[in-house]
Amino acid sequence: MSEMEERLLVAVEKLAEKVERMGLIQEKLEAMDKKLENLAGGAAGSTVSDRDPNPDAGRDLVGDSRTTSGNNSKSSSVTTTQG
Repeated sequence: MSEMEERLLVAVEKLAEKVERMGLIQEKLEAMDKKLENLAGGAAGSTVSDRDPNPDAGRDLVGDSRTTSGNNSKSSSVTTTQG
């Protein structure tokens, strides 16, 4: 087998691996999509009385990302001119 044929074979094998990984990723995405559809359908079909009015009651929310309201820091810049 020539060097060119070997390089081509290696390239084809790498491509086959990538295609296989893409297939696995596609399966995972489809499963996630189905879960999201089920969640959306469940949320759309629920009523206010079905939902817990205070789902975080009794939970320690320190460090919970849901308790932050974004970046509250303020930044400023000062420019000076020398004359």
